[in-house]
Amino acid sequence: MNSFKLAISCLTIVVFGLVSVGRAQMKEPGVTNADYKTIQQLVDQYLNKNLKVIGIVNFDSAKTSEYWVFEKPIRDPYGTLRDCYMFFVSNRFNSSNKEVEDRIGIFKNEEILWLSNSLINSTNFAGGNLKGAMDLNKDGIVEIWVALYHGMQGQSESSLIYEWNGNRAELISNTNDDGQSIIKMRRESSELIDIEPDGVLEIKGKGFDGKPVLYSWNGQKYGDWGISLPDQLPRDGIDVEVDAIIKKKADSDELIFNYTVKNKSESVQHVEEFALKNLYSNTNNKSSPKNWEFKSLNTMHIVGWQASKLPTALLEVGNSYSSFSFEATGLPRPSTYFVKGNNGDLSYDANDLINNSVSGTTLGSYSFLGSVKENAVIDSLITYQDQACNLKWITQKGICNSLKKKLDNVKRHLKKGKEKTARNVLTAYINQVKAQKDKHLTSEGYGLLFFNAEYLKNQLSKESPGKNK
Repeated sequence: MNSFKLAISCLTIVVFGLVSVGRAQMKEPGVTNADYKTIQQLVDQYLNKNLKVIGIVNFDSAKTSEYWVFEKPIRDPYGTLRDCYMFFVSNRFNSSNKEVEDRIGIFKNEEILWLSNSLINSTNFAGGNLKGAMDLNKDGIVEIWVALYHGMQGQSESSLIYEWNGNRAELISNTNDDGQSIIKMRRESSELIDIEPDGVLEIKGKGFDGKPVLYSWNGQKYGDWGISLPDQLPRDGIDVEVDAIIKKKADSDELIFNYTVKNKSESVQHVEEFALKNLYSNTNNKSSPKNWEFKSLNTMHIVGWQASKLPTALLEVGNSYSSFSFEATGLPRPSTYFVKGNNGDLSYDANDLINNSVSGTTLGSYSFLGSVKENAVIDSLITYQDQACNLKWITQKGICNSLKKKLDNVKRHLKKGKEKTARNVLTAYINQVKAQKDKHLTSEGYGLLFFNAEYLKNQLSKESPGKNK
């Protein structure tokens, strides 16, 4: 491949081919008629051939555009695609050309940084496209993934994968003796999967016989290196943090349960699903992050949220979403959460969610039907107090001991029938919980203890109006 500089700005022209002529006339995000004109002039100057610019992609706009959605993600973790455009040129529209020629190139800051050799010598070429851009093999360099379509209806697809360091591209997909890519499959059947998972992605597709094909990285090239496809793809290659904040809804008996999920930088997968187990109350006014959907598995007492659109909806590594919420009349209690990583297509398998994910403890909602006289509420509160200490939702041992002592006194007074004294001690408990909020109590510790203690205090007032023992 040739490396050279002409005078242009960082553009990559990628939407191309015989099937893309109409699309090339559309205004891709961040691309103007002037961009087409400038790049065409540079191509003419450098190659002195009858090659026409038929497609351009602005990488910066492609990363955020919802109008122009690519099959795979456009990510630029190292900034090497910033201000860059990718372009495609071809001479297939001129019947006088004896030899067909198709190329891609990258343009930035008034110069062409790189131009490929001719991509394919086949006469049944039916177009191509930019599939995506990201670090596929975890080597600290972005790969640009281009698809070429073949056949009468373009149903056959081959892939070219280029490593882009910000100045030049190197082909890292394996080729045959004729220089053509061996990464072949049915059109748009590809999935990016991670068998280990280790962050080095494999490419899974569907062969022309309907059977899966798998291409992997051997340290130098992507190709067919005899890797077997496992029965189940791991979806637990994530390190997450889940925070819950519980608030009282104004002028209502309902509580608002809001969750923030952070996909830490140590993860090797993006997140596609977040769910809570052991919810025993009705939920209302659910909210979700953009392009996520609320879901409920009633028989398993699970509610949750799942990404509904690939690849744009996934919670990417290093990011967080804070729009998971619902309202419920139930009280907070410890609940198991499940967070599932993405590995290929979205999984809707409940077994994957429970057994092929990461889990931990947060707050859920349940409807309490216990009796104060049977000490059910105070017993639950004492249990929650112990759990909060064990889960480090109370971060200082002295605070744990002080709060526990107050609850033991509340129970002792209730057993003796001294409801008023019990209420007074409980009020002191609630005041201490409020005073330690965001100090030695996490948001989970506060939400769990405050709202359950407040419920108990209200129940005592209902059970023993006018009593002064």
